[in-house]
Amino acid sequence: MRCDPCEVRRLHRATSAARWTEPHALSMSTALGAEKSAPRPLSPNTRIDKRALRQNESWERFLPKFKKKNVQRSAKKKKKEAKPYTPFPPAQEPRKVDKQLESGEYFLSDEAKQAKRTEERNAKQAEGSAASKAKRRQRFEAPKEKAAVQEAPQGVRPSKAGPSATALAASVKSKSKRKRVS
Repeated sequence: MRCDPCEVRRLHRATSAARWTEPHALSMSTALGAEKSAPRPLSPNTRIDKRALRQNESWERFLPKFKKKNVQRSAKKKKKEAKPYTPFPPAQEPRKVDKQLESGEYFLSDEAKQAKRTEERNAKQAEGSAASKAKRRQRFEAPKEKAAVQEAPQGVRPSKAGPSATALAASVKSKSKRKRVS
């Protein structure tokens, strides 16, 4: 049987449209105008079978996966000691102007104040530079040597050393004799 090209296009359109509209694709006989066959119903056992298969399945793939972090736990917090209750507040600290009045700095001119600040700053810098120079010099100094161990003359036993070789030999001989006897 020969197919007409127009008929083939019509069949193609019918099958592709059926794919999008109906759950089951139409067969060729349906497209040609034959009676529609009823879709094959699912057996009631297929759903139960699928559930039974999934029963022993691991559900871990659906759970979120977190990276393990090695977090240091803080130690238990110590309770603060209770301070004795005082109904009176602490004495008020003097203001900056009051401190300047006490030291006499308040009455100095601006140039004198600036000179005093630079002098203090230079003194602080000198201390810091002296400390850093001392650290740098320390790198080039030879390390302190440990007290040299004096070697004892031959035959004389040092005070902190273990027993002499002759004493060890005698103790081993006496132990071996005891073993032989028993």
